[in-house]
Amino acid sequence: MSEANQFKFDGTIQKIYETKQGTTQKGDQWKAVEFLVTETKEHPQSAVFKMFGSGDKVDKIDKFLKYQKVGDDVTVSFNLKTSEYNGKTYNGVEGWSVFGKKSESTNTSSNEDGMPF
Repeated sequence: MSEANQFKFDGTIQKIYETKQGTTQKGDQWKAVEFLVTETKEHPQSAVFKMFGSGDKVDKIDKFLKYQKVGDDVTVSFNLKTSEYNGKTYNGVEGWSVFGKKSESTNTSSNEDGMPF
């Protein structure tokens, strides 16, 4: 992905919703978590981001929950996703990397050294 197509959002985690988990039709484990982030500007915007991991990426949700807490200042890298279901179109905001400004980070791209950031 080129740098021009990368979206980033800076703010404070306001809420972390309940983690969901299950098994795919192929038998892989999956986990998903949504979290609310609000900018710290005069006229702040808020967004709910979803992180999803399956197979060998399922641990990124555990890392997020370990290193990021409500009240943390973060930068979220995300993609916009559109899907259609029963004739209706839905938009999603999918976070793929969360960097804490004071704490450890959760980088959900491949990290070959096994480190959580």
